[in-house]
Amino acid sequence: MSLLKKNKGQPAHVIVVGNEKGGSGKSTAAIHLIIGLLQRGYSVASIDADSRQGTLNHYLANRRTFIKAAGSDIKMPDTYAITPLAGGDGQDQSPSGTELDRMRLLLEGGIINHDIIVVDTPGNPGALSSLAHSYADTL
Repeated sequence: MSLLKKNKGQPAHVIVVGNEKGGSGKSTAAIHLIIGLLQRGYSVASIDADSRQGTLNHYLANRRTFIKAAGSDIKMPDTYAITPLAGGDGQDQSPSGTELDRMRLLLEGGIINHDIIVVDTPGNPGALSSLAHSYADTL
């Protein structure tokens, strides 16, 4: 099965890595998916919806720093994160309308501008996770 866009007007394939349990390997699976897809020449956007942990974006930031220091031209995804609003601790399972709107905008923009979007969801049920799952082509 080819996930690559056939033509410019075809929407991105959305892969959502989700599980209501924290520590189940969601971020690790997302990282491996992203790197494998980049190596195959896909244009990838990553969305880290787990604002409490931020594991996916931390890993990708470290990778970007290493690539820069090594003077390499290894490809990186366009990275995005849903961050808690000022004063929030990232543990609220009821994100504000602003956070949900940001997730919607990131997904819609990614669908237009990339071949594949990989979303890493929080380790708890909630509105952000539900929204991401509603866009999924692959879970």
